[in-house]
Amino acid sequence: MGNLRRKFTTEFKEEVVSKVKAGEDSVTAIARNYGIPPKYIYNWLSSPINKDPYVLKINRLEREKRELLEIIGELTTEVKREKKAKSNGKK
Repeated sequence: MGNLRRKFTTEFKEEVVSKVKAGEDSVTAIARNYGIPPKYIYNWLSSPINKDPYVLKINRLEREKRELLEIIGELTTEVKREKKAKSNGKK
């Protein structure tokens, strides 16, 4: 059997790259969703058409920010519940 190379349309590559640039998910997760190796996406991102060296870093930072804000929200809710429980217990 010969080595079969997969060909992807420009539209497909643009769709995948746009999801990464939009920060919808990590490169690994997007690659898994599309059934392609993450290396393909990194190659497409580094092609001359997509020459923005900070895209991946910005997306990672934005994703981390969302995760941290979610944690802060959960902790804030927990602290409020504990304060309420303490104040109800003192009455």
